[in-house]
Amino acid sequence: MTGRQTEQLPAVSEGAEARAPVRARSAESAWLRAATAEPSASRVEAGVSTPDPEGKGQGVTVTVVLAALLSLVAVVAFVGILVRPETPYPAAAISAVVYFVILLVVPAARPVTPLLAPRNVCLAVWFLVMVALPAIINVVPPSANTLPYIPPHRTINGAILLNTLAYVAFFVGASCVLSRAGDGSSGTPVGRPIRQRRHPQRSLKGLITGFAAVGIIGVVARVGTVGQALAYFQGRIDGKQLENVSALRGLVAAIGPPFLSFAFVLLIEQLRRSGSLTLSKIALPLVGVIAPVSLYSYNRTAVVVPVIAIFAAYGLLALTSRKALTILVLVGLLVFAYKMGDTRREILATEGGRYSLAEVGLEDEPATSLLETIQVYGQSPQFPAFALESTLPQHYPGQSLVSSALSPIPALGRPYRDSSGDAMYNRAIYGTSDNNDQILPLAVEAWWSLGPPGVLLIFGIFGALLEVVQRRFSRRTSFAGAYGLAVIGVWLSFTPIVSMLVISQLFIYFSLPLLTFKLLAGGARVGRSTWRRRGGADF
Repeated sequence: MTGRQTEQLPAVSEGAEARAPVRARSAESAWLRAATAEPSASRVEAGVSTPDPEGKGQGVTVTVVLAALLSLVAVVAFVGILVRPETPYPAAAISAVVYFVILLVVPAARPVTPLLAPRNVCLAVWFLVMVALPAIINVVPPSANTLPYIPPHRTINGAILLNTLAYVAFFVGASCVLSRAGDGSSGTPVGRPIRQRRHPQRSLKGLITGFAAVGIIGVVARVGTVGQALAYFQGRIDGKQLENVSALRGLVAAIGPPFLSFAFVLLIEQLRRSGSLTLSKIALPLVGVIAPVSLYSYNRTAVVVPVIAIFAAYGLLALTSRKALTILVLVGLLVFAYKMGDTRREILATEGGRYSLAEVGLEDEPATSLLETIQVYGQSPQFPAFALESTLPQHYPGQSLVSSALSPIPALGRPYRDSSGDAMYNRAIYGTSDNNDQILPLAVEAWWSLGPPGVLLIFGIFGALLEVVQRRFSRRTSFAGAYGLAVIGVWLSFTPIVSMLVISQLFIYFSLPLLTFKLLAGGARVGRSTWRRRGGADF
């Protein structure tokens, strides 16, 4: 769902492995030691980071070097663009300048640790939208993909400027939250570690068992039998065939699997509490986290987001440098997403092998190139530009946003599905309501519905929400809490490249285990301070 292909959920819808235990590592053991070990004054107690606005004591990190190299590449690329006699999309230069100015002068847009913190993921997505893709289409002709035609240069330049407006609004919203907090920091500055204290913790076996039971019921409702599950993972069955079930079973199949996924997150949390967590011990639970959420019609984002969240949580709590491994994981996820794209297309087109590639017209069709894939899923400017040229029939201001937000809700959302922004966008592309596999960029949907004020309002709100999540994430002392907030933060980070429908869909079907965990933890409280002294869940 970070792209435009058939990535929507159902409508009801290790490089360097740690060789020693964590407690044997001086850099990692602080968060696993007994609670009697007092942190030094220069460290952070209970996972709360100390502001360091001047950046004192920061060394040159992989993140800083990477940011500097990207900045240099951007400068060289855009100098080359501007000196060309006929630059088709000069708005790209404005977009890039605004991106780096905000990055340099706005505290809420500065990178923090760990590398996969929600804010950093968001900055990477905005870099793709604001800098990389506008530069690419100035050098390589933009890909039409499923579009009936490439919009004119003027409209594409307008789309670039619209994204620029959304970007500014996003970090204005984030800055409002940051300034209201008053401490000048929403995380740990790049290069500065967090020291955390370990509290006595109760066993999570009951929660793990309960979440696993709900999740198994959801998985069984989704795949039916072991044979169907094996056929699904072998690509011998169309994932959509699993959705042709009764309404009640479809609802259980849609919301159940993430509970099983979260049960394995709680298992990792149990390992952390016992003091036996190492990076190598995450490998098996990670498979358990991924497997249940991979059942959503071969949806790649459902797999990628949990992996990012797992490494974000580990990076926050492990207090050890794993940036090189993290980068390798990101590269692996990119390769997986790219390779899975064509495989998924073939499985869905042939209905799991029911028809041959020749019968569905794919035998002679070339595979999508990596560059085309990046343009499609990164919402390259030609796609929002095409949407800007389309007309939006709505009975009242904001109808598209309301319909998109409500349409994923089971039963209640059915009347709103034909009037959602995604539905109208797909009708503009295909001329029919039969296909609904393209995602309308949120900036265009806000522009369609409410005009410029809508863009400022919607993106300002999402920027503020991301900053709230980032602040809470940076203060977590439990793996489960850090993971849950990382998942929410990554979803919010996709705001520039998804629609309101996708955002609503993600929260409706994937946030239930996180909310349930929080409610169960909160229900057992005997006063906030007492709960934390007893080692209650930190979310």
